Amino acid sequence: MKIFTAKQQQTEASPPIVALARGDVFFMRRFELPAGLAPGEVSGFVELQLEELSPFPLDQLLHGRVVADGAVFVYAAYRRRFTAEELQAWEQLRFVLPEFAG
Repeated sequence: MKIFTAKQQQTEASPPIVALARGDVFFMRRFELPAGLAPGEVSGFVELQLEELSPFPLDQLLHGRVVADGAVFVYAAYRRRFTAEELQAWEQLRFVLPEFAG
């Protein structure tokens, strides 16, 4: 489960349900997007940056992003910092964001 992915498109039939995760376990970075990067390539760019920064494998991270003005703000947390109950509850939600985003 990722906290947010571009594949999770909001539809009229499924209104978003949002929860806030505690923010103290996330790390954040802002990256300038390379010139000419297509919107469909942002996800791969973010994943590459996370692989370079994190001591944990990408599949052990919960991560998300916000893209604006030629840059991307990335937030990520190690999955094991959350309880099994939290992770299970989030499976039914549309979005889970760090509390500092709320």
